[in-house]
Amino acid sequence: MRGVNIIRGIMALILVGGLVAYVIYMRGYSEEAKAKAEIRRRMKDPDSVVFRDVHYPDILKEEVCGEFNAKNGFGGYVGYKRFVYKKSEKAVYIESLDSNFDLWWGLYCD
Repeated sequence: MRGVNIIRGIMALILVGGLVAYVIYMRGYSEEAKAKAEIRRRMKDPDSVVFRDVHYPDILKEEVCGEFNAKNGFGGYVGYKRFVYKKSEKAVYIESLDSNFDLWWGLYCD
């Protein structure tokens, strides 16, 4: 009987661990989607935006870091720029567009 209870306890821990991992994963996905939507909203051609190296610097996924490229008004891509999305402020900081960008990148993404 004791062996059965140990197995049930282990199964419960595995189930809870899996659930916690899933919630953290979905939370990060949601923050990534918000970051991408905000960047697209700020671009002249939102459909042209391409992302790469999008990552979460910490396990809680409070910030999203990465790079994006977008077309300018002449239809040419301008080159990849880095971004930092801060969940607590619901704000995205973009390299060369935001004066505090280097500070945010250094704190959260390096």
